[in-house]
Amino acid sequence: GGGCEYLQRWKRAKEGSRMVTSYSYWLIQMNYVLNQFAETAPFQKRRVVVCDEAHKIPDIIESHFACTVDKKIIDQITRCLSMLAGARLTDIRINTQPFYDAVSEVISISIKEASQTHLDSLRKLLLKYDLILRDFNSLKETLVGKYFPKKPGAASNLGESAKKLPKEIKNVIAMTDNLKDRHCKITDYINSIDIHGIDNLIVDETNYNSRTFHNLSDEYLFQKHFAKFSDIRIFLSATLQPELLMKRWGIKHENSHVMFINSEWDIEKSLVVLTNTADMSYHNSDDGVRSAIKKINLLLERHAGVRGVIHTTSNKITEEVCDNVHPRFRNRLVRYISTKEKIEILERWDDYPKDSVLVGPSLTTGIDLKDDHARFNIVIKLSFPNMKSALWAKRAECLPHIYIGETSSILEQSCGRTTRSKDDYSISYILDSRAEKFMLKHQKYFSPSFLERVRIEN
Repeated sequence: GGGCEYLQRWKRAKEGSRMVTSYSYWLIQMNYVLNQFAETAPFQKRRVVVCDEAHKIPDIIESHFACTVDKKIIDQITRCLSMLAGARLTDIRINTQPFYDAVSEVISISIKEASQTHLDSLRKLLLKYDLILRDFNSLKETLVGKYFPKKPGAASNLGESAKKLPKEIKNVIAMTDNLKDRHCKITDYINSIDIHGIDNLIVDETNYNSRTFHNLSDEYLFQKHFAKFSDIRIFLSATLQPELLMKRWGIKHENSHVMFINSEWDIEKSLVVLTNTADMSYHNSDDGVRSAIKKINLLLERHAGVRGVIHTTSNKITEEVCDNVHPRFRNRLVRYISTKEKIEILERWDDYPKDSVLVGPSLTTGIDLKDDHARFNIVIKLSFPNMKSALWAKRAECLPHIYIGETSSILEQSCGRTTRSKDDYSISYILDSRAEKFMLKHQKYFSPSFLERVRIEN
């Protein structure tokens, strides 16, 4: 019958022999729900797990088990308790100052300080989390018991009864869950560093009011939080980079098998042309962009009347291109600022003129511009990981193979946005003159089928 569609699908997944889920949901179910409820957990360890877009898994896992400490939690707690006090629903008061001080201390420590100093500050904060979480749990139970008492012989179902509670109490319940989630994140992070070594602690200054703590060890994270929940794992991706994944995860060759599956696509329908237009390195960025724009004018002339994509890597380059291409091409260019705006444009792409060209960064993955939605790609420059990230800076220093692998994957993914099937066709142009040397030196990070499509413009 009727009911919530989500719950119906959840029930089918729980009872069926197969299920499809996001990585985030799977990580939560295996690492938290299964750990807490054991054999009564809705989802158990699987015999076989098939992982699509598997090249993204290391960073998905790392991001999921990184922990962030920010002053937003102070504002959220203050607002929650102020609303409760204003409604005069209880006389209970919570001493929040020790917790606030511990949060502030973590954030005040310079990222240049020794890793042990950061770890010690996290341990102090965890102790304060224990206390404030205890106080909020007690407050929640008192308020729920007072304003929604359980009838004799009736089972308590907070989920169904929560709608009847005052909004101030709902806020207390949500705040308690928020604190519990953050407590778990910090606990898991400290445990992972204790087990695998403090050299893996990386702290990022997201902004002045927050710190994000990363774990450099992909092997530990994969074995601890992913691999043990299945017996057989099948990893799929157009840019899998199997040797790199095995190295990152500590997988032995004798315990794995690598297969390259021929797409049966016509190579000539999806050529990748290295134009050697401009040196797009940092020290030459202004001259490089000017040279790139001249080439873009020629390519837009060549591909008149059809749609395309221009990958810019940054909003600054997007602005330069849109403002400085030849005036007769400017009406063709479609730019965006936010992710939301990008999604809205893509959803309405059929309504745009037949010669529209989408311009911007972050078009490298998740974009399906098949057939007449796009017939050409222009990649202005190689997209190296952001060195302002402490995690990527450390990887570049200590684990350069990961840094190079990511750059290679982004380049190949970018060129895959416009030819989507064996009957489709498009052409990709890479303007950055560094690309030829980079690809020649790092061939092992590209799929064989991609390298077969590469041509050098005369």
